[in-house]
Amino acid sequence: MKRDNTPVFYAFLVTVVLFYLNLFTLVAGVSFIWKDLKKLGTAFNVITVMCVLALLNYLILYKGKKYEDIFNEFEIDSLGYKDWDFSIKIYIIVSITLCLIALIIADRINQGKLTI
Repeated sequence: MKRDNTPVFYAFLVTVVLFYLNLFTLVAGVSFIWKDLKKLGTAFNVITVMCVLALLNYLILYKGKKYEDIFNEFEIDSLGYKDWDFSIKIYIIVSITLCLIALIIADRINQGKLTI
């Protein structure tokens, strides 16, 4: 069966964005404790790491068409995955909330003057 590539692209985009949010939240939380971590966070380093992680995500899930197996499994056993709807929504909401909390804490630490 021929699939439209748009949902695949958006699935890739959502997984990468959520991964970046979670990674940012983790790094921000660690940098509140370990102040020297901020020195490693140059724009070039951050962009390089983000590109490498997006490439790894693409190679693992999308290059080898592994996503087709995942989509087929969800279509075959859709009733078995109904419980995931709530947990996925909670995961997305918690990820965004924790990221916003990390931004607010960083803003408070820097007296309202966030710098990159």
